[in-house]
Amino acid sequence: MKKKRVLLIFNKYQNFGGEEVSFYNELNFLQNKNIVETLEFKNKNGLSVLWSSFNIISFFKTIYKIFIFRPDIVYINNLWFKASNSPLIACLFFRKLIINIKLHNYRLSCSNAIHYRNGKICNDCNINNKVKSYQHKCYKDSLILTFLVNIYSKIQFQILKSKKINHIYVLNNLQRSILEDFGIKRSKIFEVKNIVNLRKKSNFVNSNESNKFYFIGRLEEEKGLLDLISIWKNLRVHKFELHIIGEGKLVNFVQLQGEKYENIIFHGNLSNENVLKHLESSRALIFPTRLYEGQPTIILEALACNTPIISPDIPFLNTYLKEDKILTYKLGDSKLLKNVIESYFEDSVYLNQKILWSKFKDNFFKNYPEFNLH
Repeated sequence: MKKKRVLLIFNKYQNFGGEEVSFYNELNFLQNKNIVETLEFKNKNGLSVLWSSFNIISFFKTIYKIFIFRPDIVYINNLWFKASNSPLIACLFFRKLIINIKLHNYRLSCSNAIHYRNGKICNDCNINNKVKSYQHKCYKDSLILTFLVNIYSKIQFQILKSKKINHIYVLNNLQRSILEDFGIKRSKIFEVKNIVNLRKKSNFVNSNESNKFYFIGRLEEEKGLLDLISIWKNLRVHKFELHIIGEGKLVNFVQLQGEKYENIIFHGNLSNENVLKHLESSRALIFPTRLYEGQPTIILEALACNTPIISPDIPFLNTYLKEDKILTYKLGDSKLLKNVIESYFEDSVYLNQKILWSKFKDNFFKNYPEFNLH
């Protein structure tokens, strides 16, 4: 069978994150069966946001790349903000080109891309109505920047409705329903699983061998880290340790907590290989996010390491998790989070959850990865 020629387009953020991990994992996977080239952009400074709706340089770079490489498929991951909508617009000029795009977040329906404001979930805006976003200056507390991101999103949504866009990949059923509610045909929306590297040897540790729980991710308030540390300092059992890995705005605060409390250990930012080693030796990953999230890479990596997860009922889990006996809690409810954490202190509960998460892992990764460009 003749290999397809695939052009991957991706706009890197200033800080490395889960979207970039997903992009490079997909790149490695697609290279096994296709002829693949990439066109990458990077947000080196904030000035490029002024041309986020249309960047003439990005437009001609894309045109040139398509002429030279002659792809069968263009697969777009992220365009915010230096790339702008220009690569997407450029692709429309090529009649036989198959155009696929993946949506990692909620930028189309929320100026801040995360549906979160003032410490809680916010659904004041939608794809067609961003009036509230100007009132709240949702993007970086700036009226001008909020206007720019809204224009970017409006243009992109109109393009996505076009018949020339073949497939839209989403990460959970909430993203799907948002698109469907605003007129995008269900037939071209596909829920896909992000690709992570599966561990060759992934065995649960015995419950009496690990007293370590892990938080791994950005050290930010919206990730639920302040909730978790507050809970941990007031637990009824003190033999368990909270290990924190990551970097972010709260790094100084976390360092201070690590110095003050013996059962809070801060590791800083570690390589992915070291993160996976820590996960394999942990009792559970605690993922206390306050956000809807897309499809968190760290959750997939925890699954791959056979590690149970303490998480709220985020859309990703609602999409794939059919086992109602697995313990989750209502998004944003720190009291319920505390209850779930303390339940994991009991060996009988923990052993049961290990088995349930293991079954979910086997089902989720069955015939994995299922990612195919249509």
